[in-house]
Amino acid sequence: MRVILAPRRAAAIALRNPEALVVDYDGQCIRRGADRIVLGKGRKPTQLFRICVAMCCSVGRSISREDLLDAMFGDDPYGGPLHAESVLAKNLTHTRPFRAWAGLTIARSIMGRIEVSETAPRRHAHGASFRISLHGVWPVGVAA
Repeated sequence: MRVILAPRRAAAIALRNPEALVVDYDGQCIRRGADRIVLGKGRKPTQLFRICVAMCCSVGRSISREDLLDAMFGDDPYGGPLHAESVLAKNLTHTRPFRAWAGLTIARSIMGRIEVSETAPRRHAHGASFRISLHGVWPVGVAA
């Protein structure tokens, strides 16, 4: 799986590379061709967006829980909440629709690491483009 980190013009890059996952930091979404998943809104990247990007960049390898926690709370001057492990577990549960769309599976392995592997991507019940938040999943209009 090819992952492209695109700071600008992510929609055009995604259309030129329909099989690659294109990470759009401005729109906090991940695109594949004309489809996209929105994982946040506003200027600050959400924890869900950061976890999904970390999983995309770790396909075929394992990633430690500490690395995921660092991805979520790395820029927090206080280091994140005291219950960071439960926040991570909750966010990993909320990535299920994204993982199905992107064709990723995770398996917990020994020593607290998570194995990220590639499978065949599936269409989501909400269509090709949708938004994920901690409050649920809903369709997004035509992907731009």
